[in-house]
Amino acid sequence: FEKVTDEAEPSRNGAISGEEINDLRSSMVSNITEPFPIISIPGDSLYLRTGLVFATYLVAIVIPNVQVLISLAGALAGSSTALLIPPMLELALIDHLETKPTVTMSPKLTPLSVQNSSSTSSFRRLCRCDLSGSKFWKKKLKCFILFWVGFVFMLIGAYASLSDIVSIWFSTEEKKDP
Repeated sequence: FEKVTDEAEPSRNGAISGEEINDLRSSMVSNITEPFPIISIPGDSLYLRTGLVFATYLVAIVIPNVQVLISLAGALAGSSTALLIPPMLELALIDHLETKPTVTMSPKLTPLSVQNSSSTSSFRRLCRCDLSGSKFWKKKLKCFILFWVGFVFMLIGAYASLSDIVSIWFSTEEKKDP
């Protein structure tokens, strides 16, 4: 083991003594054996957790039937996973192939001048639908069509789920009144 310090200790050559190793081991064991380890996540706060619990409580009160809530989550998450994200990824790949055809390195290893050559997001490319001057124009057109058809189906599914939630909510209120 070598000790990392701010100040140089020429007499020890940076080596850790046996006593320091035992202290390090005992502190590691005591941290592992804690009954409730302290975990801190960046951006986490008491207000955020309280807000999430309160929002979950409100959703549970407003929507008594979990089946329609799962239907809404499936309409949003399922359609975005199956119909929206793949065309966006393919457009990002096409953009990469068009702007950086010789770069095969990871972005962390690529020079900044090559990385910053295209700063347009894939969502902006979807809204713009720019097919001019591209050798991949057929693939781009396919991606645009798939994305917007998927977006329409996601809206239809979300509307159907929300209308079910509203109809169930109003039908339970009508049954309670008499």
